[in-house]
Amino acid sequence: MPSYLLFTASAGRRLVYASIVALACACSDSVPPADIVPSTLNEELRGKVVLVPSINSAVWASDPLTLSDVAIDGDTLRVRVTYGGGCRRHALQPIAETVWLESYPVQVHARVAHNAGADPCDALITRSLHVDLSPLKELYRQSYQSSSGRIKVRLAGAKDVPVYEF
Repeated sequence: MPSYLLFTASAGRRLVYASIVALACACSDSVPPADIVPSTLNEELRGKVVLVPSINSAVWASDPLTLSDVAIDGDTLRVRVTYGGGCRRHALQPIAETVWLESYPVQVHARVAHNAGADPCDALITRSLHVDLSPLKELYRQSYQSSSGRIKVRLAGAKDVPVYEF
């Protein structure tokens, strides 16, 4: 199993959020308090896309989530992610394939791998992810020997197909 890039809050906020969650009794009594993490409040999370041979590989977790508000600004993909949980740490890792779909502009399959950590809770969690797409830009430059380009990012579960221009 790959080591996921965990999008998490700072350690100080984590303690405050965990206390709020514990006081609200959002989770069942069978979940040890040490497993409670800050996942009931909206927050902004940042990370880099990981390039993989196939986004459908069983190596990458695929627990349910919903994507909305997908947009690209500069080198950053912004997407709102919603999933059920609230009692355990969730791992979210944006991944994109290293294979181009030849068209104009070229296209690439991508998704947000989600490992819910067997979270038994049902709170609706929403996160705003800010994903650095520069690894895609570098792969494009190597593939096409061009300093500029356009890539349609076919993000699984998203209604829109944003275009990454550089």
